Amino acid sequence: MKNKILINTKNSNYNILVGSSLISKIGLILKKYSINSEKFLIVYDSKVPLKKIHLLKKNFKKNCVLFKFYSSEKNKNQKKCQ
Repeated sequence: MKNKILINTKNSNYNILVGSSLISKIGLILKKYSINSEKFLIVYDSKVPLKKIHLLKKNFKKNCVLFKFYSSEKNKNQKKCQ
């Protein structure tokens, strides 16, 4: 499953991809969307195995910041996210 969320800002537009098995397809995704950036932020679920995270980091030769999100019912609250 893959969902694409289009974000529009004053200065630019970008996509947020949400889904399963995205790590194994990251090379194709970068080519498909012509992503050539100097910096990347990757937000991932705490349940993703470290082996997959290391594989993901290897695919990004540029500056890559990883953020681990701890999924729980408590974190699904909108007030908690603000």
